[in-house]
Amino acid sequence: MFRCFIIILILNKVHTYMKPPDQNLEEISANQCLYKLATMYYHNNRSITIAYHPNFGTVDSVRSFIPLLQSQSNWMLKIRSSNKYYQKLYVHLIQRTSTFQFIHFLDSERIPSSLISPSNHWLLDIKAWQPHQATFLIVSFEIVPNSTRIREIFKELRKRNMFRVLLLIRTVEGATFNMYIFKAVTQNCQITSGRLMKIDSCAFGKLNKGTVLSLKNTDFKNCTIRAGYFEAPPYVKLKRASQIGNSNESTLSKPILEGLEVQLLNVVTAHLGYKVIYTESKIMGDVWKNLSTFGNFQRLESAEVDIILGSYTKTYSRYLAFDTTSFYIQDSLSFCVPNIVEKTNNYEHFFYFTQCLVVIFWVTVIISIVFWISSMLLPNNKHFRDYLLVALTFVRIMTNVAHNRKIYHLSSRLCMAIALIFAFYMNNVYSSQTTSNLVKSKYERKYGSIDKIFEQNLTTTYGPNCINYFQGDDTLKFRNRWNDCYHYYSCLHNVAFNRNTSYSTAILIMKYITKNFVNHNNEPLVYCFDISLMKFTPTMYTNRGAFFIKKFNNIISKLRENGIVLKWINDMLSKNKDDQEVYAINLYSDEDDMIRMKHLVPLFKAILYAYSFSTLVFLCEIGFGYLSNTKMADSYENKQNKLNKLWDEVLSASDEDFFPDMSEYAPLDSDMSSSEEDPETPRQKIKIVQSL
Repeated sequence: MFRCFIIILILNKVHTYMKPPDQNLEEISANQCLYKLATMYYHNNRSITIAYHPNFGTVDSVRSFIPLLQSQSNWMLKIRSSNKYYQKLYVHLIQRTSTFQFIHFLDSERIPSSLISPSNHWLLDIKAWQPHQATFLIVSFEIVPNSTRIREIFKELRKRNMFRVLLLIRTVEGATFNMYIFKAVTQNCQITSGRLMKIDSCAFGKLNKGTVLSLKNTDFKNCTIRAGYFEAPPYVKLKRASQIGNSNESTLSKPILEGLEVQLLNVVTAHLGYKVIYTESKIMGDVWKNLSTFGNFQRLESAEVDIILGSYTKTYSRYLAFDTTSFYIQDSLSFCVPNIVEKTNNYEHFFYFTQCLVVIFWVTVIISIVFWISSMLLPNNKHFRDYLLVALTFVRIMTNVAHNRKIYHLSSRLCMAIALIFAFYMNNVYSSQTTSNLVKSKYERKYGSIDKIFEQNLTTTYGPNCINYFQGDDTLKFRNRWNDCYHYYSCLHNVAFNRNTSYSTAILIMKYITKNFVNHNNEPLVYCFDISLMKFTPTMYTNRGAFFIKKFNNIISKLRENGIVLKWINDMLSKNKDDQEVYAINLYSDEDDMIRMKHLVPLFKAILYAYSFSTLVFLCEIGFGYLSNTKMADSYENKQNKLNKLWDEVLSASDEDFFPDMSEYAPLDSDMSSSEEDPETPRQKIKIVQSL
């Protein structure tokens, strides 16, 4: 609700916030209710500046602000948001008056001009604020006996296009407030009637649901928008039929409207199912002439038209207001296509990174094959089976294949950690490269050359010549992979509704082909221009645009990413200097408030070194495992040879030696523990064989 400004009209005499201890609980409750509501509207981090009053200064917070409002009888103040760049458009006006005067407050003569400084002359005329753009909070401590008076209040407000109104009326009990909003009903593309809705004002958790005027786009489907304009080339451009070679007398006087503002409005309204009727106006001048609305604003204020197109002020202050809560200063419609900001040589290291990745990948594949063959040749070797499982899992992770098997072997867990590090690097290195080039603190995005646009595989909309805005030219025959749009309506539509789209103009391609459009390093450029460049921006003003603002903002965002507005502006504002055409080009920014590839290179190198070291440890472990297996195999072979030799000796012994008298035979263990026999006797040989 702070997107534009809020006007609070506090009605009648407001009781003092801090009263003596004998103040009744009813008044305390009412003031607390009002305090909670004001706290919702004005946060402590907002700057509150008094416009005029001899006893007022700067107020730090809502808590100190409420008592001042209640203790004074004649005041006006503005509340300025400290975090808004365009302060003037985000001012909240608070006025205290009596119950039956709040309607007349909209007339400037009700405000004593002598008490307002010249710097605040914009406060003199509330009409200049465009009340249909405001959210009104009207608070009355006077008890209204019935709803008839409340309906009369809303009726008078609607006559002045004040639809977003929240009315707080003190209850009969006097301790709290009743909250009323007006739910509009549309008919024949107009807000014709509505119903009064009552909400418990102290149930502040429900406040947001009741204060916003909710109208569906379908309520205004197939409606007609009345657009007033005056010829202000090149944005609102008026052509007669005779100018395009049409000699038909019936069409000689028929104007042909062209220009960025008209085309942009046509794109939005056609997409939403609206119809537009254009009417010409010859009135132009300063908006603030004699501190009052002037010219086309009067047509808008009187509801003669719904939208005004064209230049308003002699100072080129231009606004786009397609919302009942927001203004847009159209300097923000200066955009460029997506950009690679850094020079090409800053990406040369990625060539070596790519080589390293390819080598590591194939080494891993080869190791996996070796493990697989080893597991087949040595089916009883558990270690190789473990390593094979790890290697295969490693490859699956690198290739981004899902894996769900848990590994508990210590070496396997080590390899899994290595695989995760490598997978992180492999899957993010290129996306990080792209992101680091596009993430900036400002909205300019640009490609360094048309070749790079082709490399990004953007569907490129080929615009008409920047001099003859709505005609094709001979440079079309030089195009390659470009989609034609012979007028800006189709250009705007393609850029606004196609996701992967870039934009250019014929004159730019011609300069690119002839190698004339280069920077100081003789490098060909696509466009992007310094934001400090003086701009004559698109201008549209409406009192009926809130019903499609979200879709309109989405379209504007798409146009913003493709630089169509800025390209147009710069083409018109390019100038000749020393017989050379000069453009305000800012391709290689020196700003430090953006992520650059050079900032990410150390991280990539660290990951690569860590992976290389981990791979070395992995290979060393494999080597140690191989040596351990070799020693085990040698020991096994020695034992087997010794066993065979002893067994041969046992078989070659005589029966008498091998089978002595059974009566004299003792248990083998006892004999082994106490016998003094020759170790080479057959009995001892049997013991050795058994031990082996």
